[in-house]
Amino acid sequence: MLKQTIKFKTLDGDDRERDFYFHIKKDKLVELEIVHEGGFKDHLQDIIASKNGRKIMDAFKEIVAMSYGERSEDGMSFLQSPERSEWFMGTDAYSEFFFDLVTEPEFAAKFVNGIMPSNLEQEAAKLEAKMKRAGLNTGPDTTQDKATFNLPTPAEMANMSPEDLAVVMEQIRAGKVQKSGL
Repeated sequence: MLKQTIKFKTLDGDDRERDFYFHIKKDKLVELEIVHEGGFKDHLQDIIASKNGRKIMDAFKEIVAMSYGERSEDGMSFLQSPERSEWFMGTDAYSEFFFDLVTEPEFAAKFVNGIMPSNLEQEAAKLEAKMKRAGLNTGPDTTQDKATFNLPTPAEMANMSPEDLAVVMEQIRAGKVQKSGL
């Protein structure tokens, strides 16, 4: 989790300084790491290396929207929603923050690294291996449809670990995969 103190002016012109919080949960980051060939960090580096200003700004807007949230007072939860992100992105604090994000490469790198867990690559590799063992497609979806996999036979399911079965069931429930041949 990244705590960012931002100095800004309110709509009434009053100077303010407030802490804002950014975090992407491990499950979402692992998904992003798998979906982007070469990993999410490499994907971002490719966008930045392209020097395409529009792509860079769009990528950072998306990252800010998915990572902004409110930390509970007891530190037990981090509440995120499209409404919360929309609120933040409607403030002058966001304007100040976003300007720094797209004009200062060191600030942008600190932000991206601050919202990602240090062991992301290892977690993504573990999940990808489990998904492959379960017969799931782990690469980018080039068909624009749901990824498909061969549903394991009852005998194969009987020999799967509880973790592998859970992965298969969760992917089916989430609508991310469907039975082959349907």
